[in-house]
Amino acid sequence: MYAGKLRPIGSRKRQHDHVTQGNKIKMSFLNLQNRTSIVTGATGGIGRAICEELAKAGSDIALFDIADEKMEQFARKLTGEFGISTRVYKLDVRRSADLRSRAWSVVDEFGGIDHLINAHGVQFLSPFAEFPEDKWTFIHDVNLMGVFLASKAVWPHMVKRKRGRIVNVASVHGIVASELKSAYIASKHGVVGLTRATALEGAEHGITVNAVCPGAVLTDLVRQQGPQHAKR
Repeated sequence: MYAGKLRPIGSRKRQHDHVTQGNKIKMSFLNLQNRTSIVTGATGGIGRAICEELAKAGSDIALFDIADEKMEQFARKLTGEFGISTRVYKLDVRRSADLRSRAWSVVDEFGGIDHLINAHGVQFLSPFAEFPEDKWTFIHDVNLMGVFLASKAVWPHMVKRKRGRIVNVASVHGIVASELKSAYIASKHGVVGLTRATALEGAEHGITVNAVCPGAVLTDLVRQQGPQHAKR
């Protein structure tokens, strides 16, 4: 359940298309000023990088994650470096009620939801014949059900505005397979399929849904697999 409290950080008012910090100028080819982006798994390796790029482009960011303390620190860093407004929302993507509640909070705090980036994910390695059923269920609940529930939570808000952008971080394992990752691979294939289905249904409402399928990215999720498996 949601155990934290909403914490406003920064201000929505921004005056420039770039942010000057010392001798560095942070710039982006995108201009997302006056837009609000939700990023799930915001403190993970890929989620963190996505937040930084969105901030560079001027988007305000609602950080969704289960790691409350990490979000606080990271949100302040984004606000300090890029002058955007951030909010942190501690939640579990497996809990539909939490996601719906937090989506409404984002609308109340920011005025709307423009983008949802589903960047959360978990992994567990095991031979198929020995794969623990509880781990299989957990991976699917987070990786696939979490994308479904988060997208469903923002959907009516995007439909109402007749515009929205959803990007699902799938994986190259949503297209191909490798050993020891049967649950992860099945869940990411599911994310790709869900992306295709929601893209078709969202088109008439001005909602686009896309998936990105990155290959190996040296994140904590990969490091925790151990050096013998990280290269897979």
